[in-house]
This record gives sequence, C-alpha cells and structure tokens, in this order.
Amino acid sequence: MGGDLGPRMVVEGTIRALARDRSLEVLLVGDEKILKREVQAAGLSDSRLKIVHASEMVLMSDGLRQVRGKRDSSIARAVELVRDGEADGVVGVGNTLAVVAITQFRLRLLEGIRRAGIAVPMPTGREHPCVLIDVGANVNAKPEHLAGYGLMASVYCEKILGRGNPRVGLLNVGEEEDKGSETAKETFDRFRHLPVRFAGNVEPHDIFRGAVDVAVCDGFAGNLVLKTAEAVAEMIFLMFRRELRRGVIRSLGGLLSKAAFREMRSRIDYAEYGGALLLGVNGVCVIGHGRSDGRAVDNAIRVAANAAAAGINERIVGSLAAES
Repeated sequence: MGGDLGPRMVVEGTIRALARDRSLEVLLVGDEKILKREVQAAGLSDSRLKIVHASEMVLMSDGLRQVRGKRDSSIARAVELVRDGEADGVVGVGNTLAVVAITQFRLRLLEGIRRAGIAVPMPTGREHPCVLIDVGANVNAKPEHLAGYGLMASVYCEKILGRGNPRVGLLNVGEEEDKGSETAKETFDRFRHLPVRFAGNVEPHDIFRGAVDVAVCDGFAGNLVLKTAEAVAEMIFLMFRRELRRGVIRSLGGLLSKAAFREMRSRIDYAEYGGALLLGVNGVCVIGHGRSDGRAVDNAIRVAANAAAAGINERIVGSLAAES
C-alpha cells in the first residue's frame, strides 16, 4: 500500500508474476476495498491470488514511532503471514525503515546473527553482479555485524546467484590493510578467521569493475553508493539520448545500436533486479524500490520465491555452524 506508485503497480506486478510462474501463489495485503477494485480493473481472476485485509498503511514519511503504532498496517500483516507459516516470503515496496523494523521485530534474527543487512546485486563491467551489503538496514555497524554481513552475502552469492567460491571484499578508503577507521581495521582482522574467500579491502570502483563478488560496508556508506550509482546510470542515459539527437548520422547510429543500448539499460536498471534481500532475519524478506513499477514488483516476487526455494536461511545457519 505504501509504494510511491500505489497499489496499482503492485497488482500489475502480481499479474506478471502469476503469468510467469504457474506454481506461484500470492497474498496481496492491504485495504481490501482498494485492492479488490484494482484487481477487478485489471481483469484478474486467478484462484492463486488472495487478498488479506489490513486496516492501516505505513506512509513513506512515517518514522519508527508511527510505524510501531500501526499494528495492523499492510507490512505488519504481511510479515505476520510469514511468521505464522502462511507465506514463504514477504515483499515490501514502501518505507524501508518500516520493512526492516517490523521484519526484525516479528521474525527475529537467525541464530548467531547480530544484525540484519540489506543485500543488493550491483551491476558490474563483467557478466556477474557484485552483492553490496548493507545498503541501509544498519548505519552504525560494528565489526561483528560487518563480519556477519560478509558471511551471509557469500552464501547468497554462491547459492542464489551461482557464483562458486565468491570473493568477499571490505569497502574502505584504500586497499592497504592499515587503512580506514578502527572499525574497518578490526573487521579486516575478523574476516581472516571466517570461512569465506576474503579479498581484503576494496574501494568503490572495485564494485563496478567486478573485482569482487561481495562488497561489505555499513548501511550509511552502502546507501550512498547505491543511490549515487542509480543517479549516475540515469545521467549517462540522459546524456546518450541527448547526444544521439545531435545530427542525422548520430541518430542513425543510435537506431542501429538500439538493441545494444536496450540490453545495457536492462543490466543497470533496478527494476530488473527487483529487490534486495534482507539477510539475517528468520524468514525471507525482499525490499523493493519505493518507485517500483509492475516489472520491478514481478522481479521482487521472483527474488523472494527463489530465496525461499533455495532455503537461503538454512544455508546461512549451516555456514555459521561450520564457522563455530
């Protein structure tokens, strides 16, 4: 209910998801009257879709106090469905703070995990993405939190994205071991003792070069990297479009290269990745972009379904057990 584009885009994404995956069942959680109206307007009639009523809605402007006070919000009810075993995963495309807070409170953390982290597959110059964690769940991460992020993202990268023996880097201001804050130095030392392929410190440009498969940082730095990357990608395409309109020959070249540009855009478009997994909670949770359209919602549902089917949390717990 709380996304920038409203429930209509969520219904559109649900239609796409149900058409794509015949084994899927979707519970739409929110104001029953509004959701029924949107479903009927879309001409959707599918027994695999059910509506669960929630009397309240978390706004994008709501802070933690307001979020906690709305006990029957759509995101609270959706998370409870996962907690109670009525759903295998939850997708939220509204207020990120609300999704993180409610999910951690109602689902709790996995045994051995100190903080949950949001993991986003970032596009790179190679064929595979780099998983950036955390991008906003915890802005004041301690070394033990960052070490947990690296372990969880390594499992995610290997078991969900198919990257064997993924390289894990610690985001820092330089590659040298003694660079950065005391937190960064202590985290570096912790990584040496984890069952991951630690590549040492990496800088932001290493993410986009594909030098590592996982880049670990606190939520403050990660959120800045993510939003800067989104803005730069948008700027590049605006510049391309403007330059290609300057003259007949350039326009012709643009037409000939249209397929390549379309493929390039799909690789850096957040809608193609769908959403970010909140790793570390005792359940599958995917956080979508606030501006998610139907395509992004469809892909977010796909991410949640794949994570549930792969047993991502069981694999994370198994890795923690191996560490100890």
